[in-house]
Amino acid sequence: MQIRASRLTAGAVAIAALAAMAAPSGAAGAVRTLRATEFTTRVPSGWTVSRGAFRGARTYRLRAPGARVDASGATRGGPVIDLIVVPRAAVRRLFGVSRAPDPSVLAGAFAVPAGAVDEITLLPVEDAALGGARAAQTVLAYRSGATQNFAAALVGTRAGTLAFVSVTAEPGRAAAAGTATRLVTSGWRWRLAATGRAPRGPFAEAFVGATAQGEVVALDVRPDHLLAYAFRFRPVCAALGALPHQSDQDITPIHTTRRVQDHFTDSYDPDGNPRPVIGGRPRNLLLTTAADFTGRLLTRTLAHGTLRERVVVLDRDLFPGGGVLDTCDTGVMPWQAARFF
Repeated sequence: MQIRASRLTAGAVAIAALAAMAAPSGAAGAVRTLRATEFTTRVPSGWTVSRGAFRGARTYRLRAPGARVDASGATRGGPVIDLIVVPRAAVRRLFGVSRAPDPSVLAGAFAVPAGAVDEITLLPVEDAALGGARAAQTVLAYRSGATQNFAAALVGTRAGTLAFVSVTAEPGRAAAAGTATRLVTSGWRWRLAATGRAPRGPFAEAFVGATAQGEVVALDVRPDHLLAYAFRFRPVCAALGALPHQSDQDITPIHTTRRVQDHFTDSYDPDGNPRPVIGGRPRNLLLTTAADFTGRLLTRTLAHGTLRERVVVLDRDLFPGGGVLDTCDTGVMPWQAARFF
């Protein structure tokens, strides 16, 4: 992960370097407890734990069996969890400020690896907690080469020390990633004296998963009984074929049965700026979409449902008087999502 806040330029370089490090020492097997100077936590059985250090900060990379990060920065084969701890004494060296920045500022500054495309913020920055300390959370999605990843991030602070917990994985591996992340965050115990009041919930619950297309879907289960959701989809059209990956989002009430049902329409210029040549000239496109979304929160940690996106592709230069070029329909797609935070 990288940082994109302009006021934290020095910290951006440092945190990006920390998260990208291939730490030299590691241990595999039935690792149950990770003990560090500032915290202890639990690690899934069979995961590899690698440790590193950079300018006073400490890094811990947790890898599922078969997981790897390729040269493009994409995570493949299983989830990867990165823990970065920045002690109070290292904050100035890494961020150029005397006090640890607010967790919400740092969570909002997370960005995708260099060279990645199709970046989207699936879930906005929201208040959270880590081991009884104040924290903030967010979820992004991006594409590196042919690989789509999501990245869920939790940033906490205690006694002037910062802790970053981020997990990356392919959408289809979200269930395993969610189970592992909850194990790490629920088992987190600070080894620092508490200062100030403990954060008060309830907090929004973040779910991430995949549709039948293998595209990412994310749910934000809010304390006010509203569900915000976002998803990617691939329009495959009758004449134009496959268009670039698109995204959509909405907010809908959660019924007392913990079910949701929503329908909405939207209109926008397509991502990727496709300009197909039709009738001898490139066309500027406009998409009008109609989305149908259903779901159910099965348990505190699992949700599923269906999603359908119908698209009309218009020639922007001829709209609204006409100019329908094609239609696309994903059909009814099942989706499943697992809770992370």
